[in-house]
Amino acid sequence: MQETGVWTNTEDENYAAALMVLPERWAPLAKQLGGKLILAAPARNRVFVSAPLKGNGLEAFTHIVKLAVSQEDHPLVATLFTWTPQGFKPMN
Repeated sequence: MQETGVWTNTEDENYAAALMVLPERWAPLAKQLGGKLILAAPARNRVFVSAPLKGNGLEAFTHIVKLAVSQEDHPLVATLFTWTPQGFKPMN
C-alpha cells in the first residue's frame, strides 16, 4: 500500500497496535512526513499509517480502516489518531 501513501505492517505482528503507546517509536516516521501522521489500529495485529489526508484521501483511508475492523479476527476500533510527541490523540 505504500504507493498509495498508506503504510501497513506486512507481517502478522500479534500486537502491532500496542506500539501506539510508544510515541517515540513513531517519531522518525513523523519527521519524514513533516512532523505529522495519522494512524489507525483496526485490529491488534494491524496498523495503518499515513501523512495527513484531506477530502477523498481521508474518506478512502477511513473506508479501509472500517473494512479492516469488519474483517479482522481480533478487531479493535475504526478511530483515526494523530501523532504527537506525547502520544496519539483521537482525530476530531
